[in-house]
Amino acid sequence: MSLREEIVPYLTKDAMIANLPGGSSNNDLRYSSEYFLQLYRRNELTSEDIDHFITIISLVRVVGTQALFHTSPGNDTKHVTHDDYILIAACAQKIAPEIAEDIVDQGESSFWLFNNVRPGWPFSLKSWFLRMPHNICHFYFCDPDRKPSQFLKYIWCLNILISANKPKTNQDAWVLTHYLVESARGKDKMCDDWIAYWEKKKESKKIIIGDILNSYFGIIHPIGKNFKERRTNGS
Repeated sequence: MSLREEIVPYLTKDAMIANLPGGSSNNDLRYSSEYFLQLYRRNELTSEDIDHFITIISLVRVVGTQALFHTSPGNDTKHVTHDDYILIAACAQKIAPEIAEDIVDQGESSFWLFNNVRPGWPFSLKSWFLRMPHNICHFYFCDPDRKPSQFLKYIWCLNILISANKPKTNQDAWVLTHYLVESARGKDKMCDDWIAYWEKKKESKKIIIGDILNSYFGIIHPIGKNFKERRTNGS
């Protein structure tokens, strides 16, 4: 079976991707982004898939904002966190760059405060993405028209160094850094040098991102089972 066929039991009532068949979770937006990015990497993405991704984003977008999102339509009590946005931006970079632009616009206009539960103020540290500036750098890398500052790139490289020396058991460090790496690849010589360092560490620790995802899901999930780390043409 293809990834597209295997994912059908994991579709929620909102046509998002769940962690378990017939289920739903607070991470459906992240899993949906991972799914569409996998279709892209496998050269299986269609125009209907792009429309599907854009529709999901429009359904979860907080009214009156450019890029504040709920985890699922109407779920306005759960904070969407930085890891969700890392995946949304990584996917948008490849299949819907206007969404990546919206994320940067939203950040620049709000001092990078992404509080979907209570948009704007009062201040929420959990929703303040500037506390992790390497992710801000990632958002700029995903934007087709804007570039990160040199300072942000230094911070990004430092994060890659730190992540490369995390233990194999630190699932989020390896999975999220994988998306940072693939979104930045080829965009800056200094960053590419640190990507090469990260990849050597990853190889030495025998880390396979798809296997980590299956461990994260707790089952052999179609995304983990069919995981492709890069597109055939390397993009």
